[in-house]
Amino acid sequence: KIAAEEAKALRVAEEEAKAVAEAKAAAETEAKRVEEEKAAKENAATEEAKARKVEEEKAAAAEAASEPERGSQGSSAPAPSDPAPKRMYSLEELKHPIDGVDFTAREQWLSDEDFQAAFDMTKDEFNALKQWKKVALKKKAGLF
Repeated sequence: KIAAEEAKALRVAEEEAKAVAEAKAAAETEAKRVEEEKAAKENAATEEAKARKVEEEKAAAAEAASEPERGSQGSSAPAPSDPAPKRMYSLEELKHPIDGVDFTAREQWLSDEDFQAAFDMTKDEFNALKQWKKVALKKKAGLF
C-alpha cells in the first residue's frame, strides 16, 4: 500500500515537472517571438528612415544642381569658399569620418527622427544610459 502511494506521488511529481517544463518552453517561445517582432519593427523603421534620407538627398542634389543656373542669372549672393559644416548628417554619412564631427559622439549629429529610428529612443534617453549600453547600441547602428 505504501509503495502504491509512493508510486502515485512520483507520477504526480513527474506530471507537475512536465507541466512546468512545458510552461517554460511556451514562455521562451513567446519571448523569442516578441523579440523577433521587435527586431522586425526596428528593421522596418531603419529601412523607412534610409528611404526617406535617400529621397531628401536626391532633392538636395537636384537643388544643388540647379544652383549654378540661378547664379548665372544674376544672383547677388556670393558662393562661399568654405561652406559651413552641416548641422545634421544621415546615419550613412556618419559611418565615415567627417571633418568637424567628434568621431566618438557621431550619434549626436543625427536628426531627432533619424536618431529615434536608429536607436529606438530619444537622445536624452540615450544620454542617460550607462556607457557600455551606449557602446552596444552604437555598434548595432554601425557607429562604433
